[in-house]
Amino acid sequence: MDQNSLTLRVLTPDRMVLSRAVDQVVLRTCEGDLGILPGHEPCSVILDYGVLRVYDGKNQADVIVVMRGFATVQDNEVVVLSAVAERPDQIEALLEDMERQQVENKRREERFDIEIIRAEIAMRRALVGMDISSHSILRDSKEKPGGDN
Repeated sequence: MDQNSLTLRVLTPDRMVLSRAVDQVVLRTCEGDLGILPGHEPCSVILDYGVLRVYDGKNQADVIVVMRGFATVQDNEVVVLSAVAERPDQIEALLEDMERQQVENKRREERFDIEIIRAEIAMRRALVGMDISSHSILRDSKEKPGGDN
């Protein structure tokens, strides 16, 4: 690894968004923007919602939208971990997909809740049936036509 560059890795739980050598990275932290150059002191930071800017030389080479997370810097390597990280041209599709998944999850939960309610009703009916069958008056009335004693 060239001592005049950084290795940047941007990861989400399901994939690697970016992995490449860069000259500079600017992270949006909870305390403000933080520029990382080769030779930066080791550190860990909490990321806020915002953009991660990547530079090759003095030119901005890439932008990644990051929805919180954290980053570590050590030995000229910057590792960014976030639940959501994507290039700006892909973020709308990603957010639409996340919204669709949330709607599907809510529907599944609602169906599951209905199934639980139905199971509870069936169980209560069974318990009431068992409770009723244990009373001798009801047993006796079933055995004698007309319910006379």
